[in-house]
Amino acid sequence: MKPIRMFKNTLSSLRNETGSTSILTVFTLGAVIIGSVCMFYYFTVFIEKRQAQNIADTGAIAAVQTLRDEFQKKMEDASEESISKLIEKIDKFIESFPEEDRPTFEEAVENFLGSGELTEIVKSHSFKAKDHWLLVVKHSHFASDYTAEKNGDKLMDAYLQNSELIKYAAVTAIEQNKGNSLVGEIEFPFENESGEPPKLLLKAARTMKIDGLSFEKDLDAAAVTSVSSKDFDITVRAAPARISW
Repeated sequence: MKPIRMFKNTLSSLRNETGSTSILTVFTLGAVIIGSVCMFYYFTVFIEKRQAQNIADTGAIAAVQTLRDEFQKKMEDASEESISKLIEKIDKFIESFPEEDRPTFEEAVENFLGSGELTEIVKSHSFKAKDHWLLVVKHSHFASDYTAEKNGDKLMDAYLQNSELIKYAAVTAIEQNKGNSLVGEIEFPFENESGEPPKLLLKAARTMKIDGLSFEKDLDAAAVTSVSSKDFDITVRAAPARISW
């Protein structure tokens, strides 16, 4: 009888161990699955956030480039007006002399501008705003017309008057990079501090989708880009203005 009893006890023990092993296996497998899902979600969110930031960066660059282009057009127009006023002054200056003592146009230009590249351009009547506007902005004769504050006023006017164009450039860049083009905002100037170049803030989003989990969420991102010039100072005094979509 003893051998039979021992066999039954052994069989019972094996059954208990098998049951314990099965439970441990189930819990281990469950932990692995949950861990894998969490890791997948974490890395997916990480990658999507990076892409959302790239979208915001690209949109901000597009908006700033458009703003700079429109600002340059304003500076070109201003420089052309400055040269027109200068020529009027030169003509009046020449006419103020007796006819026999009048200086030539070239001499009068040198009297106002001194020597230099801009002087030669004006003397030869070959000034073109698109090509030569920066010479006017940087010339000491026109310094009072192109102070940092006045340059900033022109920049702000370019932003306000071309808000739709700036928005279009930003939204197009966002769409091309597979961002959510239905929500976003531009603010200019952003964190405007004295002595600092004006900055533009763009807020954008990317919709993260996980098809297998029927998961969908907007990931927000923001980018700040400077709107400055290495050739002249710009100070924006206006309050921030926003463009939303």
